[in-house]
Amino acid sequence: MADKRNDDLSDVLRARGVRKKVAKEVGALDGNKRRTGAKGEKRARQAVEDLTAAADEIRDRVLSGDPKRRAAARKAAGTRKRAASKRRASSKKGAQTRAKVTKARTGSN
Repeated sequence: MADKRNDDLSDVLRARGVRKKVAKEVGALDGNKRRTGAKGEKRARQAVEDLTAAADEIRDRVLSGDPKRRAAARKAAGTRKRAASKRRASSKKGAQTRAKVTKARTGSN
């Protein structure tokens, strides 16, 4: 009965895209902590960590992107926009001042 359960687990893992070697190792672990021992539990935990990391990587790169990175990009875009508007306003003000000075100099001759 345990072999059938192991085969079922490894078959499910294989169907989900897990490599055969990893699926067999995890499927061979019976689920009884005492029987699997420390090494078996360590292998199972490592497999879970690897799969979680892979899922997170797919989520970040393909699906939606990192939310922190997206927020940082929005903040940076807003900062650039505000800086550009300040430069624009300053430039206009300087141009008006130069125009007044030039007009005053030519008008006084």
